[in-house]
Amino acid sequence: MIIRKPYAFLIKHFKLIHFVMLVLSIYIVNRANIIFNFFNEYVTTRQVSSAEYISSNYLPLFLFISSILIITLSIIIFILLKQKDKPKLLYIIIIIYYILFIIFLIIAGMVISTIYIEGLSPQLSRIYRDISLIALIIQIIFIVLIAIRAVGFDIKKFHFGEDLQELQIEVTDNEEIEITSGIDFDKISRNLQIKKEDFKSFYIENKAMIIIILFLIIIVIPGSFIIKNIVNNKHFQQGEIIKLNNFDMSIKSSYTTKYNYNGNLKLKENKSYLIIEFYLKNNKQKKSSINLNSLTLESNNHIYSPNTSNYNSFIDIGIGYDSQALLFNEEKKYIAVFIVDDEDITNNMNIRYTDDPTSKILNYKRIDIMPMNLDNDIKKENIKIGEIINLNKTLLLNTTLEIKEYDIKDYYTCTIDEKEKTIVNTNGLVLKLTYEFIKDKNISFITDFNEFLNKYATISYVYKEITHNEKIENITPTNYNLNNVYLAVNEEIKDATNIYIEFSIRNISYKIILK
Repeated sequence: MIIRKPYAFLIKHFKLIHFVMLVLSIYIVNRANIIFNFFNEYVTTRQVSSAEYISSNYLPLFLFISSILIITLSIIIFILLKQKDKPKLLYIIIIIYYILFIIFLIIAGMVISTIYIEGLSPQLSRIYRDISLIALIIQIIFIVLIAIRAVGFDIKKFHFGEDLQELQIEVTDNEEIEITSGIDFDKISRNLQIKKEDFKSFYIENKAMIIIILFLIIIVIPGSFIIKNIVNNKHFQQGEIIKLNNFDMSIKSSYTTKYNYNGNLKLKENKSYLIIEFYLKNNKQKKSSINLNSLTLESNNHIYSPNTSNYNSFIDIGIGYDSQALLFNEEKKYIAVFIVDDEDITNNMNIRYTDDPTSKILNYKRIDIMPMNLDNDIKKENIKIGEIINLNKTLLLNTTLEIKEYDIKDYYTCTIDEKEKTIVNTNGLVLKLTYEFIKDKNISFITDFNEFLNKYATISYVYKEITHNEKIENITPTNYNLNNVYLAVNEEIKDATNIYIEFSIRNISYKIILK
């Protein structure tokens, strides 16, 4: 079979081939940017908004075809430049890169297809984001270089078309050649031997540089990445146990709020509390504690330290940690509180801990947190007297309450330790409440109904069309163990048109209508 050599054709259409590669590269960059934005958004939000996040949306078939076409055209140009003994390193790099890029696309496609169902760890999501960013940057560089080739501009010489002219179309580039079915193994063997010797000579001449490059590619760069992101400064998930210097630690939950435990506003609009609930276990064979200064909050490149002066506002969540020492093998639950700018309340927050905060080089263990907003959906519920209230919508879990009846008198008498005692309010009247209170066994920050009443309740009444709110004044005698409480109230309450007791538990208010 007789055919013509293609070199003359390729030289004539050198710019056109690069223009086609340029168009394909621009398309690939656009798709690569979409892939990067997907992983970047997932790193930020840690969630996928819909099941439509499937690989076909982000990795269409034409993306793979475009990459293969660029590889094919680069191979063709490489062969031409090799024949003409011209620099061809750029095309070798392009070929290798796009082969690796296709492999990345296949892996990314599998990840995107399953991420809605299975999710992706913060560590891996950041790795995919970083790889897609690097891939995007490299392709932008390729676009610039290919565009230069497409217009025929030589950067080194600042001439248009001179490098193309140097390709020199010769008669031999268009001559007929004969292709036979036979294979000359001796010729192949000789060529391989020549290539081997050429490679050997090249290696000897550039041995030092090759070793350095290989060392960087194989050892230094991957090693640095692993040490920085996996060994040091490792990210953990909320609920995962991490090893500190002498302690095990795990963050169970995290919350944001502007209110204290009974729903009173404590911070202005531009600030919020962030509370973490965590477990500590002492592994040191003596009483020991962690350094609270080693525990910080990181968000939007801002660093926050714990605030120990507001622990009393969050007794419903837990006991504030202030360097309490634990015995060997002792495990306890604590909270830490941070005052944070509202703009830094995001889904990309982490708690940092370093064993040595005084070190010049700080290695952090980071725990990614996903705080729950306790102020969302403020609700008010009107409850009839005698109706059972289940407090499972609050941090009181499955605690239940029923106000069975009420009564108002000048005074009451009761028996305590076989002695009769008079309960009287010298400044007004006495309100008696009969109740049933069953506390969830997992709740430790309240002990009984009296404590619950004192922390969360207020008395309100309407007298002469004016609403009056009063703090609870509990005058129930000590050691009184019946299901009654006695409250000191204003004398006006006996003529009130409306009387109710309100329990405010953070974002939920239960108003029990007595009258």
